[in-house]
Amino acid sequence: MKGQAKYSIFNLNSPYPVFLSFLSFLFLTAILVFSPTISHSARVMLAWDPNTEEDLAGYKIYYGVEKGNYAYSIDVGNQTTYTITDLEPNRVHYFAATAYSVYGDESGFSAEISHFVPAGELPPVADAGPDQIVDEGATVILDESNSTDPNNDIDSYLWEQVDGPTVELSNPVDGKMSFIAPDVGPDGASLTFRLTVTDTHGLQSQDSCVVNVSWTNLPPTSPMPYTA
Repeated sequence: MKGQAKYSIFNLNSPYPVFLSFLSFLFLTAILVFSPTISHSARVMLAWDPNTEEDLAGYKIYYGVEKGNYAYSIDVGNQTTYTITDLEPNRVHYFAATAYSVYGDESGFSAEISHFVPAGELPPVADAGPDQIVDEGATVILDESNSTDPNNDIDSYLWEQVDGPTVELSNPVDGKMSFIAPDVGPDGASLTFRLTVTDTHGLQSQDSCVVNVSWTNLPPTSPMPYTA
């Protein structure tokens, strides 16, 4: 039943109820104001505290332009930040969220938050570059140089790894970022990286890219010839 801060969910494998509670949003930041199109649209980034239940599957964001009346919803999966796009500028938007379990049960709404989406400063546009396919052991370079800002006031870049086998990032906060592709098995591995671009006004934009690492199957070494 929506409208509650906490919702009882019965785990089918247990006779005891599991309380799946969605915690309050930590912060809400407007990261984009206008898109570079004729129809002006805006974006906001939402972030929230994670749930700790073992049967947690993900979260849904609900939003609209009327308090308590959400015309739109998005299943954002099991992540604790999400950017909502195509919001109308010069309007107050209202947001709430729910958590849902692996059994399909959904909590009540979190506390509602609101944000006025202004029209004005233009944000940067992050570009993490194309996805790549590399061999294990290769040096991989991720390049943010195609990121742009309509006001030409980009202040910083930040690269973060968000998925896949952990690698050591070289120069993640300034300029091109590189790393050595890890050793993988015959099935290979996919590594996901997120680029955050921030301008001097604090406006941000994010983009991601995937690096697919292929297994290198080396041929057997020929035996050395034997001489008596």
